[in-house]
Amino acid sequence: MKKIVKKNQVLLTVLAIMVAVAGYLSCTQENPANVQTQVDPLADLSEEDVLSEEIAREQAKATETKTTEAETTSLAPGEAVLTNSNVTDFIAQMKLNRDQLRSTNKEELTKIINNEAVSKKQKQSALNSLVHMTEVSELENQIESLLASKGLESTVVTVGDKNVDVVVGQKELSDEKKTQIEEVVKRKADVNVDKIVISLMDNEKSN
Repeated sequence: MKKIVKKNQVLLTVLAIMVAVAGYLSCTQENPANVQTQVDPLADLSEEDVLSEEIAREQAKATETKTTEAETTSLAPGEAVLTNSNVTDFIAQMKLNRDQLRSTNKEELTKIINNEAVSKKQKQSALNSLVHMTEVSELENQIESLLASKGLESTVVTVGDKNVDVVVGQKELSDEKKTQIEEVVKRKADVNVDKIVISLMDNEKSN
């Protein structure tokens, strides 16, 4: 009987030890999660700090760029080489965008004309549009060339259905130059003066 009691005591002791070990292991397994939960916000905060620094750098770069542009614009006429280059690049980009759009439209019209599944009426309409587009392109080039011969080299002319837009790469335009533009456009495009819209480069860039 004493042996049985002793065995039971041993078993109870072993079970107590096992429960204690299990409890310890359970606490050990739970603690890393708690630690991780506490560490994660710090990690996030660190990333936010890094992001804030990156934003600050970008803002500093943008401010520096604006300051440089302002200083360049304020240079004397003989020193404003960079500004003149920007004007030329801007005008060239406008012409490129205009021509690329027109080229895309011509390709679409050509596909319609060459499509056997399209009716004759649709093909004729596409052909008429293609011819008109070619004529408009030639007219714009002619007007730009005539304006260049009058000292207005940096211009972009866009002939629309209702208006003729003329962008001039200058900050100011004298009444004489404005009249010259209107006379050339009116004569070549056969439109009234009220259909001619003249925009200076500063106004165009700010839109």
